[in-house]
Amino acid sequence: MSLLPRSGLFCASQQSCESGLDDESLTRFNMNSSASSGGSLQEADSTIVTQKEGDVKSYSIMTPAEKLSVCERRMQSLAEREEYDGCIKELVRCLALSRLVYGNEHFTVVEAQSRLAKAYLQYKGWPHQAEEHASQALEVMGSSQQGERVSYLKCCLSAHQTLGSATLFLGNLSKAESSFQEARAIMGDIVAQEAILDTDRLDTEYQISTNLAR
Repeated sequence: MSLLPRSGLFCASQQSCESGLDDESLTRFNMNSSASSGGSLQEADSTIVTQKEGDVKSYSIMTPAEKLSVCERRMQSLAEREEYDGCIKELVRCLALSRLVYGNEHFTVVEAQSRLAKAYLQYKGWPHQAEEHASQALEVMGSSQQGERVSYLKCCLSAHQTLGSATLFLGNLSKAESSFQEARAIMGDIVAQEAILDTDRLDTEYQISTNLAR
């Protein structure tokens, strides 16, 4: 999927995605919003069943790690249903909770920030926010506790592609070119490890080459 902004989303209100993300909203879900989310999400909003049968927890008394798991499931479900405002709110929560659970320099935080950067650009067409979060992800990545090698490379690839697309959109051609060149080099490492499907490889290489030609 292309990292360029969706054309139908340029007029979306930035306030609609960033509202409701105060400290209180990071510790509980808006229960009213679950009415349109389906039964499974309604259950996730209010309760979570742990491995111990019958042990049911309210979201408000979950540990941060448990809340992070719920937010990640909600984020994925909202993205699949193309409910992008809600998806971005959950990505913001995931980033905040990841920092709380793992600390600022953990690879999980880098992944969360990279996903948020990509979503800002791809779902909302907000290059400034995408550039900020992609840059921060790459900065932390240099000092983070690296995860599994392939996961690390794919996260780094995504962040560079997002940063390249955002800076290209903003007219910073030299920075965009540098980011796409980095993405091309990382893609070579991923291919060398046979860690990507041919269709995904061709699509990603086409995106990088097309953007470098601009």
